[in-house]
Amino acid sequence: MEWSLLDGEPTEQLVGIFLCRENRHAKRIRPSKGDGGIDVLVPEPDNRSVVTVYQAKSFHSNLKKGHKGQIERSYRRLLAYAQANGLTVKDWFLTLPLNPTHENRKWLDELTIGAGFPCDWLGLDYLEGLAAKYPDVIDYYLHNGKERLEGAIKSLNDTIRMLLSPGKVGDTETSNEYLKPSHVVNGLAGLHRSLNSQDPFYNYDYSVEHKQPSIADEPFLVAAKQINLKNQCITFKIFAKCDASLEERPVPINLLFNVNIDPQLRRDLELFDKYGRPFEAPAGTVTVNADLPGGLGGKTSEMTTVRISQPMTGEYHEVRNAILDEAGTVLANVLLKMEPPVLGPSGEGVRAFGTEKNGVFTLEMLTGIKTRNSQITISLGDLAGLRPGQILPGLRFMENFRHPHRLRVSAAYGPPKEGIENIPVGAAPNVAELIEFCEALELIQQHTSMLVEIPRNTQQLTSAQINRSIEAAQLLRGETLIKEWARLDVPFSLGQGFQVGDLLSPSLQRPLVVQLGNTKIPLGVRELRWSVARVDAITDHAEYQVVRFVPAGEAELAISLVNSNDAHRPT
Repeated sequence: MEWSLLDGEPTEQLVGIFLCRENRHAKRIRPSKGDGGIDVLVPEPDNRSVVTVYQAKSFHSNLKKGHKGQIERSYRRLLAYAQANGLTVKDWFLTLPLNPTHENRKWLDELTIGAGFPCDWLGLDYLEGLAAKYPDVIDYYLHNGKERLEGAIKSLNDTIRMLLSPGKVGDTETSNEYLKPSHVVNGLAGLHRSLNSQDPFYNYDYSVEHKQPSIADEPFLVAAKQINLKNQCITFKIFAKCDASLEERPVPINLLFNVNIDPQLRRDLELFDKYGRPFEAPAGTVTVNADLPGGLGGKTSEMTTVRISQPMTGEYHEVRNAILDEAGTVLANVLLKMEPPVLGPSGEGVRAFGTEKNGVFTLEMLTGIKTRNSQITISLGDLAGLRPGQILPGLRFMENFRHPHRLRVSAAYGPPKEGIENIPVGAAPNVAELIEFCEALELIQQHTSMLVEIPRNTQQLTSAQINRSIEAAQLLRGETLIKEWARLDVPFSLGQGFQVGDLLSPSLQRPLVVQLGNTKIPLGVRELRWSVARVDAITDHAEYQVVRFVPAGEAELAISLVNSNDAHRPT
C-alpha cells in the first residue's frame, strides 16, 4: 500500500473497514460532534458496555504538533464520553499508517498515563498485515473490484448453466466419457473460492437442485436469490462478513404490495407497520426491486414471496410468567425465552415475542406506545419429541390463560413483580384434550422403562392412538371401562358344543399395548367381559369355527386390568 498517495478520508475508511473485518462485531462511528473521539468500537459479546476503541488517523509521516493535537483532543473526548455514557474501555489503540519512534512512544505514554486501561500504537506494520490479509478491501475501493465482482457473479451463473448442460467431457467428437459429478467438484469449489475472495463485505454460497428449496433463517444471512430454469433451481445465498457490511454496502429493497389480491395482507402490513410483527406476502401479491450485492438484484414480481421475519440477533432474555386468579392466587407459571422487543416502522407500537422454555407455546404481546393497550396472543407450539413432563406445565398455563385471570411478568429469578396485565376474553386455544392425553402419558411412563414421548413425526400420531392412551391410563389407575357393544365374532377350535340360541357371558384376555407413532409400548394384560350374550350364528371352517355373539340384554362390555408391567419397572 502506498498510503502517502491517499487523502485522509479514504485512508481512515480503509483502516476502519480493515478493523471491522478483523473484529466481526466492530462498528464504524461516523465523524460528528458527538462521536466521542471513537472511529471504531468493538463491544464485548457478553457485555456491550465493555468496549475496545480504535482511533484511526491518516498521518503517514512524522507526527507534527497539529497531528498530536488532533490525537490528544480525540483521546480526551473519549474519556469524557465513556464516563458520561457508562462505558468501560477495555483497550484503546491509536491506529495509523506510521510506525512510532521512541519519541512517539514516550509522548503517547505521557498522554495516556493514568488511563486505567491499556493504550497502544498500531502502526504501518499492523496495517500492512491487514492489507495483505484482506486484499479484497483494497481491490474493491481502489482498483474497480466492485465491477469485477458483479462480472464474476454473472460468469458463475453462466458457468453453472454450462456445467448442467448434458454432454461429454473434453472434445465431444473424441471423448466417450460423459460428464460425472466428480468432473465438476474442483471447478465448482474453485468458483466458490474465487467468488468469495473479491467482495469485502459479503460471502456467497450457491446450490443447484431439481426442486426449489426453502430458505431457512441463518446467522448473517442478508438475502437469497433463486433462479428457476426448466428443471433446476440455482440458489445464491448472501451472507454479511461483519456487522458493518450493511452500513458500508447497504442493500436497499423496494417492495410494492397489492393488497387487493389478498385482504389479509392489508391487515398484516398494518400490524407490521405499527408493531413490527413478522408476516409473509403470498406469491403474486408483491413486486420487488432489490439492489442486492454482486449484481444479483433487479425487479421481479412473478411467483415472488416476501417474508419479513424477526431480526436475528442471537440474543434473548428469560422471564417468568404467572397466571393469577381474581384472588391473586398463582394458578400456573412458566419460564419464557423472550426475543428482543421490536419497534414498528411507524413508531406507534412494540412487539414482544417469547417461547416457553420447552417450546410448548409462543406468546405475542402487541403494545401501543401512547395508549399502553396490549393485545396478547398465545399459540400452541411444536410438541414433537417432547416428554409429557416437559409439556404439562406449559399446557396448564395455556388452560388458565383466560379472562378474568391475569398475567404477571417477572424476572426469571428473584421476587415476583407486582405489575400485572388483564387477559382478554378468548385469548387461549382449547387444550383440555391435550392435557388429558399428556397426563395419561405421564402415568404410562411410570409403568414402563421405555421412553414415552410425542412422536417426532406428529403426523403419525392418530386420534385413535390418543384415545387408546387415555383409556390405558384409566385401566392403570384401577378403573373399569364400560362400553356398548353390538356384535362379537370369536374363533374356536371345532367341537366346542355351541348351539345357536345359547346364553353365556364370554370373556377374553388381551395384551394392553399403547402405540405412539410407530412405537408400541406393552403395559400388561386386560380382560374384556361382555354382559349376557346369545349365540347368533356359527360358521364352520376346515380347522376351526367362528361363533357370533349378540347382546341378550344390556349391551355392555367391561374392560379391566388383569396385571401390569410394574414388575419389570427399574427400581
